[in-house]
Amino acid sequence: MDNKQFEIIQTIVAMFKAAPGAKYLGEFTTFVNTADGSVAGLANVLANTDIFKQSMYADTLTNQQFSAQFVESMLGSLVDINNKIWAVSEIQNMLAAGQSRGDVIHWAATALASVDTANPDWGAAAQQFNNKVDVASFYSVDKGGLANTLSILQQVTADVTNLAASVSAAKALFESGVSGNVIDGYVKGATVFVDLNGDGVHNEGEVSTTTDAFGNFKFPAGAAGFGNLISTGGTDIATGKPFEGTMTAPAGSSVVNPLTTLIDKIAQGSEGKTSVEQATTKVLESLGLAAGVDLRNF
Repeated sequence: MDNKQFEIIQTIVAMFKAAPGAKYLGEFTTFVNTADGSVAGLANVLANTDIFKQSMYADTLTNQQFSAQFVESMLGSLVDINNKIWAVSEIQNMLAAGQSRGDVIHWAATALASVDTANPDWGAAAQQFNNKVDVASFYSVDKGGLANTLSILQQVTADVTNLAASVSAAKALFESGVSGNVIDGYVKGATVFVDLNGDGVHNEGEVSTTTDAFGNFKFPAGAAGFGNLISTGGTDIATGKPFEGTMTAPAGSSVVNPLTTLIDKIAQGSEGKTSVEQATTKVLESLGLAAGVDLRNF
C-alpha cells in the first residue's frame, strides 16, 4: 500500500465512518492517479454524491450544523467540550472562507492523524482515528475485503476504539472466519451466505455454506469477508419439517435465529440511524429480557 492509498483510506474513514473495501479503494486510487492526483479532489467529488448527502451530511445543514455534526463524529467523548467548540469554530471559519466540505474533511483527517497520541487534549481521539484507519486498511488491502455497501463497510470500523484490544478484536474477526448455528430449533441443511453488498440476494463472489445435521455452519478464515448472514431452507430438526422462511443476522453474529432477524430488520430499516447495538437493546427491552444479553452470540 502506497502513501496515496493510505491517505485515501484516512479520508474515507473521516467522511463515511467506514472502510473503503477493495473495490472502492481500487476505483478511488485510479481516480486520484488519473485526475488531478489529489486526495482532496477525490474528497470534493465524494462530498457531492447522493450517498454522502443522504447518509452523512445533508445539503440543508448550515455551516454551523455541519461543523458540529462532523466534529462530534470525529471526536465523540474523547475530547472535552471546550476543545470541540474550538474545532467547530475553526471548521466554520474555513467554510466561511470558501473551502468546501470535502476540503475540510480531508484537512481534518490529515490533521487528526498527525497528532501525538500522548497529547492530553487530542491524543485519545487521534489514537481512535488511527486505529480505525489501521483496521480499514487491514480489511481493504491485506484481506481484500469484498463488501461494497456503506452500511456493511461502516461495520468494519464501528467497534474500533482508542484501545489496542479493539484493533486486535476487529482483525481477528477477519482472520478467524465465521462459524455458528442456524436455530429455530436447529436447522440442518440450510444454505447460509454472507451478504456483502446488502441486497439480500446470493450473488457471485458471496461465499456460502450448508449447515450440518446439528445446524452448525463455518466459513474458512478470510473467505467470508464482512457482511450480514442470511439463511434459507433446510429442515428444523426439532419438528422434522422444512424451514420455508429466511433468517438473517448482523455481521459478526455466531447465531442466525428469529431474534437476530428482528435485530437486523430494525437496524436495516432505520437506514443507518439505529446501530446494531441500539437495535439489540430495543429487542431486549420489548421482550422483557435482561439488559446486556448478546443476542447475536447467545
